[in-house]
Formats: sequence, C-alpha cells, structure tokens
Amino acid sequence: MIKMVLDMHKQKFPGAAEVSCFTCHAGREHPINVPPLPLPVPSPRPTAPTGTRGGISAGAAPSATSTPGAQAAPGAQPTPRATPALPTADEIFSKYIAAIGGQANIDKIKSRNLKGSTAQANGTVTFDIVQAAPDKFHITATTPTGAFERGFNGSVGWEKGPRGVRQLAPEEVAQLQNFGLLRHIRLKEQFTSTRVRNGERIGDRATYVVIGTTADNRQERLWFDAETGLLLRRTSYMTTPIGVIPEQTDFEDYRDVDGVKFPFVVRISVVEVGNPVSIRTFSEMKLNVPVDDPKFNMPAATP
Repeated sequence: MIKMVLDMHKQKFPGAAEVSCFTCHAGREHPINVPPLPLPVPSPRPTAPTGTRGGISAGAAPSATSTPGAQAAPGAQPTPRATPALPTADEIFSKYIAAIGGQANIDKIKSRNLKGSTAQANGTVTFDIVQAAPDKFHITATTPTGAFERGFNGSVGWEKGPRGVRQLAPEEVAQLQNFGLLRHIRLKEQFTSTRVRNGERIGDRATYVVIGTTADNRQERLWFDAETGLLLRRTSYMTTPIGVIPEQTDFEDYRDVDGVKFPFVVRISVVEVGNPVSIRTFSEMKLNVPVDDPKFNMPAATP
C-alpha cells in the first residue's frame, strides 16, 4: 500500500504529497467507499410568521434603517457588511502572554516540577517531571510494564529502562519537545513567518488561528480563544513520503501557579490506531524549586 501511494504521487501528483493513507482509510482499518446511510437531512427553511406582509409583521413599525416610500434602484446590490479586521499574530501572542500572567512573571520561571498521570487506551502511566530553562527535562514514569526514565540535558537525550541505558536518536528527542519548559509560552520566536485567520469554534469558544512556519519549513497552527487570549489548541504537521501526519494538542483547565496560568489537562491526539488519544492530567505543579542539574545528564551504562 505504501508503494501504491508513492507510485500515485510519482505518476499523478509529481512534486506534491496529495494522497495519503488517511485519504481512503480515514483512521479505519478498512476504507469506506460508500457513505453510511441515512444521509443527514437539511433543515427546512424558516417560514414567515402568519399575518406578515412582505416579510414585515402586520402592524409592525418600519425598521430604524428603512426610509418610508424608499425603493432600491433597479439592479442595485445590497451594501456588504464590513468584515472586522483580524488581529495580527504579534497582537495575538502579546494578548496570550498577558492572559497567562505577563512577561515579568514568565521571566521569573527557571524550573518547574510536575506530578500527574497520562491515561491512554492501553493503560495509565504515572509520572514525575522536572524541567529547567530553556529545554532540559527529566521524566520518571511508572507504566503497567515497569518503570523507566527519560532525560535531556540540552544536547543529549537518553532513556533508562529494564534493558539498561540508551541514547535517544534526534527524531526521538524531537518527539519529546513538548516537555520543554517554555515550549508553549515563547511562541513568537519559534516561527519565521505567520499569518492569521478566523478559526472554528472549540467547544463554545470563538477562536483565532495563527498559522506559523518554522525555520525547517514545518507548519503549525495555534488556536487562541478570541475573548480570553488563552492558547486552546496546537497542531503540528509532519510531511512524510506517504502524506502529511498531524498531531493535535488541546490545552484545558488553566490554573494560576505563582502568578502564571498553566493548563492542568493536556489532550494529545495522534494518528495511531488503537491508541489515538492520551490525556495528561497534572495533580501538582510547582515553579522554581531548586534543581540538581546533573539529574538531566545521561547515566552511566549498567550491566
């Protein structure tokens, strides 16, 4: 099937990954080529209330904007409504910084300690995380199959488990970038170009979407609450030979921790059959607890 997708790109869509596994499978083991029935029935158009004349209720006063006796000129087009101007990406980022506590409070953050659990389809993992600026982290996790550790000292990533210690490949470290202390706070500096559009509602919240391009030409989309300014969702896209693979992170339950608001529930959705969603819930969060820096270094190998 991978060969089929690659051949299709070569023969039908040269230079563009227009077709992927998701095009046909849509996350299912077997493609569905016939839409499920019954199809949704469109809602009927609303009818004018009884006793109306020309769309105006009998006896109703003319609207404040109408002129008695005035008629539109033949062929005249209605005046279009003005579309509110969108904020710039810089304005959205600035509002977000203010919403979570302000730049002065953010600049005080040097480390963060986290305790909590991650619920997945294949079980629940409890964790203890230590982060230090700018991107160091140490994770101790207990899974149904045993305990393991992961760490990153700013240059080397590693993992320690029942089979010993190993160094993580660069792509594995990249997958753990969400554990960077200020990864979801210092957003502006992560993109070389940005543009803004109106986003779909997330729950009952209207949103603005910032579409950003990184230095290595990856694209991300960030959804911000149009009213509060808080970051609600972040989606990254990885381009592969068989199509674009998205990963979505939703941020919920913001709480104040020493003057800075952090989400205490993080929902991660991936294209992974059988385990598509993981929900990370924090039970404890502390800022600027003294950190033992060697904790982030790769431990010596054990027999």
